[in-house]
Amino acid sequence: MQQLGRAGFLGFSNLSDQDLQAGVLNLAGYPDDKLPLGSLWIDSGPVTPLNREFLHYRIDTGDSQSGSPIWRKVDDQRRVVGIHTGGSPQVNRGVRINSEVFARLLAWRQEE
Repeated sequence: MQQLGRAGFLGFSNLSDQDLQAGVLNLAGYPDDKLPLGSLWIDSGPVTPLNREFLHYRIDTGDSQSGSPIWRKVDDQRRVVGIHTGGSPQVNRGVRINSEVFARLLAWRQEE
């Protein structure tokens, strides 16, 4: 895991199983077990088992990172493909941006 220093925004995508498995997933957040507290950290790795609703991965995460974006590069742009929800020492998981989640995110964006 490495510390980051920049901020910005990301788009989101509903990718196929094949596209998700072809690339590396990335996850950034503010783990409460890293110093200095409140610092942004990132790690990456391949998707392991996935299904229609969840992504599973062995990316290093810490407590307090739930809600962090899971993204991968698509056509040289970062796209959120899931939302980290938790895990265990063996595997972590996040909600996958499938067609239903994608539609909900679009609706929320239009409400702003």
